[in-house]
Formats: sequence, structure tokens, C-alpha cells
Amino acid sequence: MCKVLKHIVKLNRVRLWEKLLQWQRDSPFHFKVNLTIYDLERRFTKEN
Repeated sequence: MCKVLKHIVKLNRVRLWEKLLQWQRDSPFHFKVNLTIYDLERRFTKEN
């Protein structure tokens, strides 16, 4: 994932990120094929 997008979504848009996490909890579907918001959360955590 592009670092700029990561920065925008994860760091500058905390409320949006929290909303994505909530939608992921409520949804039976993945964010993308074979990728969940939780997967992205783990990846971002490792990068920081």
C-alpha cells in the first residue's frame, strides 16, 4: 500500500479509520479480496 495513502487514512483520518474498523466488525465480507481492515491494521503497526 502506498505510504501516502497509509498516512492519510491511518494517521490523519483517525475517525475514518475507526469507522472502517467498525464496518469490518459488522460486515461478513472482507475489505478487499483476501484482505481485511485488521490485516491492514497489523501491517501499519509493523511499519511504525
